[in-house]
Amino acid sequence: MHPKQEQILKFIEDNPRPTIREIRDGLGFSSTSVTAYHVRKLQAAGHITWNGKARSIELADAVTLTFTGDDALRVRGVSTARIAKLCSLDKTRDALLGPEKERRTGHG
Repeated sequence: MHPKQEQILKFIEDNPRPTIREIRDGLGFSSTSVTAYHVRKLQAAGHITWNGKARSIELADAVTLTFTGDDALRVRGVSTARIAKLCSLDKTRDALLGPEKERRTGHG
């Protein structure tokens, strides 16, 4: 990861939902286009979410859920609170993968 991208992630942690200009000014970057470039790279890598609108830049949540067997599921952009609301831990796999996925893997 580029050092500027690491700086941006830290900045977003400390300054929730910043604008591109706030990131640029806060980190001393040369332009908004350089800042936006690195923000888009972080978005493409799944580290942040951003819909291009002001104050929509946020850190992406990442949760690893381990199920029976060696299955593991990486969920990006889904908060742990959202997963907890979906269902109990026993039913989380069904809610996220669906019964068809279970039939194909043979687990469940």
